Amino acid sequence: MKTKVRNPNIQILLHKIVTRTQIQGTAPQAQATTGSGAPFGFSSPSAASAPSASLVGPPSQSDSPSNIYDLTAWLGEGSVVRVQKSVRGDGGVFSIDFVDQLMGGLHDSLSALIEPSDMFEIRFAGDAYKYAGANGQQLPIMMRGFVSRVTRSQSMSADGKPRRTVHVEGHDYHKILQIMQIFNMPCTPESANLLASYPFFSKFTQFGADSNIQNSTDFVNAVFNLLVNPYIAGMQGAGATSGTSLLPITTDIQVPDALVSVQLGAFNSGNVQELLQEYLDLHPFNEFFIEDRDAGAWGSAGPYAVYRPAPLLGAGSRSPLQPIQASVTTGVTTDSPLSPPSANVVQIDTSSIISITGDRSDDGLANFYWVDAPRFNMNYQDLTKMYASYATQQGAVPYYLTNYENVNPALYGLRKMEVATQQGGSTETNNGNGQPADDTRWDNQNAFLGWIDDRRNLLIALNKDNVIFESGDMRLMGNEKIRAGVYVQINYGPQLQSLHYAHTVTHIFEPFGSYLCEVEYDRGTNFIDRWTADKAGASPYYVEMVQPGS
Repeated sequence: MKTKVRNPNIQILLHKIVTRTQIQGTAPQAQATTGSGAPFGFSSPSAASAPSASLVGPPSQSDSPSNIYDLTAWLGEGSVVRVQKSVRGDGGVFSIDFVDQLMGGLHDSLSALIEPSDMFEIRFAGDAYKYAGANGQQLPIMMRGFVSRVTRSQSMSADGKPRRTVHVEGHDYHKILQIMQIFNMPCTPESANLLASYPFFSKFTQFGADSNIQNSTDFVNAVFNLLVNPYIAGMQGAGATSGTSLLPITTDIQVPDALVSVQLGAFNSGNVQELLQEYLDLHPFNEFFIEDRDAGAWGSAGPYAVYRPAPLLGAGSRSPLQPIQASVTTGVTTDSPLSPPSANVVQIDTSSIISITGDRSDDGLANFYWVDAPRFNMNYQDLTKMYASYATQQGAVPYYLTNYENVNPALYGLRKMEVATQQGGSTETNNGNGQPADDTRWDNQNAFLGWIDDRRNLLIALNKDNVIFESGDMRLMGNEKIRAGVYVQINYGPQLQSLHYAHTVTHIFEPFGSYLCEVEYDRGTNFIDRWTADKAGASPYYVEMVQPGS
């Protein structure tokens, strides 16, 4: 009999971004400083002089201007660290419970040290020994995130034991995109003004009439290189000392170029996150998320803005339903086993499963598919009029499926699925706004219609088998390789292996308890695999009950 023994480990680093000194009166005020940045009365623990893998014993307590604090020692009994990422939500979130205890040179509670907009670096692994190296232990990065809330809790249990904790909540680098506001009102600061700081909103710019369009790669790069990263650099200069480096966001783009036209009036206000969500044709076509990485084949360590086609696989072929091109900005090919931008497959067996649920439903079933295009309606003519004659084109440009078993209207009834596209074909040379009625305008209009047709065909391919795919959740033994955007393959044996697309993943690390992983998935293939399994072999019911090694 073999017993698997794990050696999990964790490291929590606080990067002080908000440097604060006490001024006249009793109210402290945030300001840039070249000192330690610690509140009055603190002796600054430093992690800069020691390897980031130093997890043994309390952190160094020598005064240092680095503003990097190793707070791993403040994780005690009852502490829980949660890290959640999703490829479909509004960004990653984290929470940490610290012991509220004076030790390691502190003269006050951790709640007096940690402030909103400070940054945490969270690293852990299920088997830490795998990451040992010549320069010490470098655990894999799970999240770099900014503090949003700090809560100090003091209570007394029924048996008279006091409990003091400091609870910290925050968000990953998506928070930068969410706090960067875009609006146009009287006296609007230039940083938020649509015309002054966002010239791609203009109908015509100093670059000429054709500049009212951009390809999607240039658009994404412009948002980060001209807007987001300068803002991050400003944060660095305003609050952090040289020891705490705020990393810029690197773009990693796998979406083939499409046309983007952001027009003044079409997007009046919001934040940068909403701007990107509006024009990148996200769910169901594409995905956009921030992924924290260590240095690798893709480039240097830091947060990466990943923009890629949804890597969904066909029900029967198990091949991608749309191409994912090699990264434009990092040069990593999608077939590299080291490449996170690809939807990698993480294989597990049943010994890793604590619980799993899967359900199939007709909630996402559709047989009438429609892709609207607001820019077409505004700059050309009403799209429904344009498609009035398309009933005669069912062979080449289908929109109503009547002869496909998994969406058969005779069985499931007429069901409509409608989405919108804000992009266009890469061959368009103008967005159509005010363009003269000449051959160029008609060519652009036809190119746009071709894009809409392609989008509708893709919408059909992505959704016509929804009724046989499973969705649900898993609770697994902690595995740092399982991240949002990967496929989890469960190996029940040589006759049965099932894929599950992990769109949301939560890691739960209890320093003196357990390390678990919770996965929310869809596109699960277990039902399909059971139907297509070799009927001459053992029943899938018995196959999935066989334990590994038995």
